[in-house]
Amino acid sequence: MDMATWQWQTLIGPQGQSSAKGEESSETHASSDLDGGLKPTPDSASATDTWPPGREDHYTFCLDGKMVVVGGCEGKRRDDTSEVWCLDPETQSWSRLPDMPPDDRSLGYRVAEVVHGRAYVLSQRYLYTFTYERGWRTEAALPFRGPIEYNTIMAVDRHVIVLLGAHDKPPGVWVYDTISGEWENRGFPFSDETFDVSGVMLSEGTAMVFAVERFRNRMLMTMTLGQPHVSHSPVEATASRRERVQ
Repeated sequence: MDMATWQWQTLIGPQGQSSAKGEESSETHASSDLDGGLKPTPDSASATDTWPPGREDHYTFCLDGKMVVVGGCEGKRRDDTSEVWCLDPETQSWSRLPDMPPDDRSLGYRVAEVVHGRAYVLSQRYLYTFTYERGWRTEAALPFRGPIEYNTIMAVDRHVIVLLGAHDKPPGVWVYDTISGEWENRGFPFSDETFDVSGVMLSEGTAMVFAVERFRNRMLMTMTLGQPHVSHSPVEATASRRERVQ
């Protein structure tokens, strides 16, 4: 989405890298240019022999200018893997990092966000942290049942914000203070049938949130975290609504 014009555009994959459903796709990495779409990085063709095994249902985050790929499942048997790999875009090289925690290898919907040089990773039971120097650490147990699907983790200053949909128990906006180590439930500013909730930070304290209500509405809204309101955006897909979060 172009935030100046509120217009959507589709990013297409690099030529020759698409595959039909059920087929094993080619391994590639690409850079994204919003004007020109996705393009293979210059050395991707010559670097394939150094790549980690192909996988799916993994998750990624960017830490100190490098891309970290965590977990997922490999091969046609979809075997879970605990491997963690790092891609340095400057040297176009991969390196192996410490494996993910052994109690968190199960396939699931995990998401990560970086706060002050430390990655916060939300799993089924715990909030983990990761740094290159210390590896993996258990930051805190979750006060809610771990995410099942359609969730988002975002960061504002010292806080980690988790948006959970109605599939998660209980749903809501949860805020974790990285200094005090405490969780706070800000309530659920959507209807009880809002299952798909995802978001991305636009600026300090402001998030763009996309929510889907079962069989009904799709909403694109801006959420001002720390303020007592959630306002809808000009590109809301169907119904116009204004919600409040205390």
